[in-house]
Amino acid sequence: MPPQPGGFVASGFKKNELNVAYEPNGLFGGNPLYRQVGGPAAIYKAEGSSQWRAHTEFTETAGMKKMAHAKFFKDDNRLVGALSAKSWHGGKWHNIRVTFTALTAESKRRAEADAEAARKAALEADKIAHAQATGELRYGFTAAGFTHHTPLDVRYEPRGTFDGLPLYRQTGCGPAAMCK
Repeated sequence: MPPQPGGFVASGFKKNELNVAYEPNGLFGGNPLYRQVGGPAAIYKAEGSSQWRAHTEFTETAGMKKMAHAKFFKDDNRLVGALSAKSWHGGKWHNIRVTFTALTAESKRRAEADAEAARKAALEADKIAHAQATGELRYGFTAAGFTHHTPLDVRYEPRGTFDGLPLYRQTGCGPAAMCK
């Protein structure tokens, strides 16, 4: 049976990374592969298996090893409605109820916007981590090592200069930032 046209939105998984919008993305092992819209999660059936599997960061290697963060049975390839499933969380399998609803143009647009925002946040976090690791302070820094009664072990970001020297202010409200 061909994949479900248009995709679906999943909810009810223990891992929130699986509660996302999916769309058809070709075949894996002769069965439909549904990939997260703009993200790494996937729902698939391994070759020779009647069990669907969901993985937060799907790769072909993970699929060939039948790795999953959740699994369920469904006789056909149309993932709609509510199904009983098992979800791996906290070191054991839990019985859950998962719901699949049709992917609308609006839910796909929101999923794409969320994926883009997550991608940008990850890039910014990588820039900050690299800057801190190399001593470059253009993106700010996180202070550590102040005494316990001085709550200055926080994140600082650049705020211009003072007398020709860089000025950093605590992000948010706190003792090293002026808040109103």
